[in-house]
Amino acid sequence: MMGRRFGRLTVVGKSELHIRRSERYWVCECDCGVIKDVSGTHLRRGNTQSCGCLVVEVNSVLQRRHGLSKTAEYIIWGGMKSRCNNPRHKHFQHYGGRGITVCPEWDGFEQFLADMGHRPSPKHSLDRIDNDGNYEPSNCRWALHQIQMSNKSTTVRLTYDGRTESLAEWGRLTNIPADTLRARLKRYGWSVEKTLTTAVASKEA
Repeated sequence: MMGRRFGRLTVVGKSELHIRRSERYWVCECDCGVIKDVSGTHLRRGNTQSCGCLVVEVNSVLQRRHGLSKTAEYIIWGGMKSRCNNPRHKHFQHYGGRGITVCPEWDGFEQFLADMGHRPSPKHSLDRIDNDGNYEPSNCRWALHQIQMSNKSTTVRLTYDGRTESLAEWGRLTNIPADTLRARLKRYGWSVEKTLTTAVASKEA
C-alpha cells in the first residue's frame, strides 16, 4: 500500500489505529496537505478519495450549477441512486439487490428534476408505479404515503370484473372495511367475488 494513490490520497505509512481495530488503517496525505488515517477497505473500494475537500468542492460546484443541492428533490434523487447502487445502503436488498436500477438519463440531477419537476408538497415522495420496475420517467411519480403503501410488493391485490386493486382500495370502493375483506379471504376462504359483493353482516361490523 505504501506510495499508492487513491484519488487525492497518497499512502505514506501505517496507522496505529489498526492495532486497536480489526480493520487496518493507513496514514494518507491528501493533495491539499491534510494528513488523515483511512481504512484500507475504504481506500480500495473508492469510498474515501480525499480528506473531505473533494466533497466540499463537488457540493460547491453543484450549488453554483443549479442552486438546488440542499433541496428535498436533490436529497431524494441521491437516496434513489444510493438504494440502487450502494450495497452498503440499509435498503439495498429491496432495490439494487433485486435488480432495480436508475435509468442512465438520471445520472445527472438536472435531468431528473426536468422530468419529475418539484414535488407537489412536503408530504409527497418518489414512487415507482410498477414496484418491480426501474427508476425512469415512465415509471415514477410524486405520490402521497397512502398511495405508496398500496403499491408495495407485499400489498394484497384482488382482481374482480376485469379490475385489479389493492385490498385497501377495494375497501374504499365497496365501503367494506379492508380488515373484513381480509378475514373473508383468509379466515373463511371466500371467493373474491363473494368477498367483494356480499354486504357486511352485523357480526362483521
